Amino acid sequence: NVLERDAAGLAADIFAEISANSDAAFGELADDFGKRFASVVDDKREVRMSGLDNGAISLSDAGGTIRSLETLSGGTRECFVFAARLALARRAAEDAAVLVLDEPFLTLDDARRRRAVTMLKRFWEDTKWQIVVLTKDHELAQLVADTFKTVGVVENRLRVGS
Repeated sequence: NVLERDAAGLAADIFAEISANSDAAFGELADDFGKRFASVVDDKREVRMSGLDNGAISLSDAGGTIRSLETLSGGTRECFVFAARLALARRAAEDAAVLVLDEPFLTLDDARRRRAVTMLKRFWEDTKWQIVVLTKDHELAQLVADTFKTVGVVENRLRVGS
């Protein structure tokens, strides 16, 4: 019984340490996500995380009220998810890589779209990753080309049919 009790105590200590480390890791991720998100919404927002699923993420809305990610507008959710993806991509690969975005920023207004593309350029400046943006939106294609023109954007327009 003493051995079993000692083993249970050791297991409890291990799980407590794992929990404390995950809380710290999620806190660090929340800070990183929040900084990137703030650059798109042009406003400092608080981000809280206990996991990576939508129900485990909450952030302050424009009025300062903490709300679940699921209850925010589509544009705000899209901004946050974009910021989170860039933060996770940056952490996942240390060496040069490729980032592919398919029809990004569909629900963003023009101001947030410009800030998101600017954040994408800063991501490129930090990482030098190759970035591929796939879109049928001519205005977005032009915005990306204009934003990245000083770094030598290559634009390819694909035509389907004759």
